[in-house]
Amino acid sequence: MSFTPYYGDDKRFLMTPPEFDLVLDFEPLPVIKVIHEVLRQSVGYADKNSPTGRREWVKLSFWHFERRGILSHQAAKDAIDYAVDKGYLLRRRLGKQQWDYAVHYRTVDIVPPMPVENFSNCLS
Repeated sequence: MSFTPYYGDDKRFLMTPPEFDLVLDFEPLPVIKVIHEVLRQSVGYADKNSPTGRREWVKLSFWHFERRGILSHQAAKDAIDYAVDKGYLLRRRLGKQQWDYAVHYRTVDIVPPMPVENFSNCLS
């Protein structure tokens, strides 16, 4: 087996967050597969309706996983529910039986306040 080279005009490759290594090490394979599929379907795509200009949400059904040979319908449902409960994925309702999923990224622009060690520096 070999991998597709990264160069070329039509190549699109997935970048995984550094914490995905922890998911690989500690989570069951079905959970890894659903998180990976959400990453594959969202990372690297443009979206003019998104504030970031990138696709953040993706509509995936349980049948999507079965049709692609990733997981059975029930295994996909269980793994997605687990990934949402653990905070790896976000889910929002689109319709009666349709859902959008997104990777739950940490908010990086919110910096915790500096600890106050000495109240005298707060008075100046």
